[in-house]
Amino acid sequence: MKTNDDLQNMTDQSRQEDERMQYECEQAFLRRRYEEPDIKEEWGKLTARMDTNRVLPNRRKRIWQLTALAGAIAAAILTAVFIPLGELDTDTDDVKIVCTAEPEQPITISEGENKILTRIESNKQRTEKKGVIFSGEKADYSKSRETASKISIVTIPRGHTYQIVLSDGTEVWMNADSRLHFPTKFTGNKREVKLEGEAYFKVAHDAEHPFIIHTDKVQTEVLGTEFNMRAYTHSPAHVTLVNGSVKIKMNEIDREVVLSPGEDIAYADSTFEITRVDTEYCAQWKDGWLYYDNVFLQDILNDLGRWYNLTIQMDNDPSLMQMRLHFVAAKDDSIDSIIENLNAMGYLNVTKNEKTLTVERKK
Repeated sequence: MKTNDDLQNMTDQSRQEDERMQYECEQAFLRRRYEEPDIKEEWGKLTARMDTNRVLPNRRKRIWQLTALAGAIAAAILTAVFIPLGELDTDTDDVKIVCTAEPEQPITISEGENKILTRIESNKQRTEKKGVIFSGEKADYSKSRETASKISIVTIPRGHTYQIVLSDGTEVWMNADSRLHFPTKFTGNKREVKLEGEAYFKVAHDAEHPFIIHTDKVQTEVLGTEFNMRAYTHSPAHVTLVNGSVKIKMNEIDREVVLSPGEDIAYADSTFEITRVDTEYCAQWKDGWLYYDNVFLQDILNDLGRWYNLTIQMDNDPSLMQMRLHFVAAKDDSIDSIIENLNAMGYLNVTKNEKTLTVERKK
């Protein structure tokens, strides 16, 4: 005799099978009706249109929104990837908190964890302290007159990016919700820094003094090169090499790998994967874009939470958790514009209530 639990399980299995069949039919229809867009070609079209209208900010903004919706987004939406339901996360919680809003903070540069040396405002005029030049966009330590080396920490809060020029001339672009620990003056036979979050590095070449970046998951050693590094807590670590060569050490599993230009390594849960990528798009964030090519929806939402400082919650729906999207937006777009573009996808229902964004699968 079947119990109520048995009957409920049968009902759940039947519903999952119905959903599986529905998605397979939807995807088959979309593949038949629409061609997958050429992302590189679409990006070229978008940037060409923006360059043409760069002197007209309002018009540029409107053209970007319409083009992104009608071109790179509207077409690419149709190539959203759904992993078969049999492979999905079985967590039964109704809602998953992807990102939590934080109090508004300025960019700060401190000595150690507690002593704040300066607060950076977006309209900050150029100032100088012992040869270190501060402005609203950059702090330049390359001409520092500090006689002793001290560890400084630059903290980039939600909704901001910032550039640091280190004492050796290395340039570092910091993304939102990130921290860099660095010496005011490099000494010894190594140049070492510590990163939490995301940064793009253009390392000054010095064969006698390798540059080493420490994160909580991997250690990256370089001589002189350009690469993007992503090391947010609770997310896979990524190193994407643009040019030169880097050696990645994964101490947890006692492995080392050397990347070649155009390769990306992703490391999480004691495993790693190396893939070929188009490095032209790996750090669009530092040039004012939110650019994603075949990226999990959850990861995109996490970045939106960091940039717009929002609490983001999504239904713990298997189809949402495993959805991958192509998505492009300008970082100076309003969150309302972002929501409009996400809702245009057809699969999503995105709503905002004060500082909370809720993402559901459209019924």
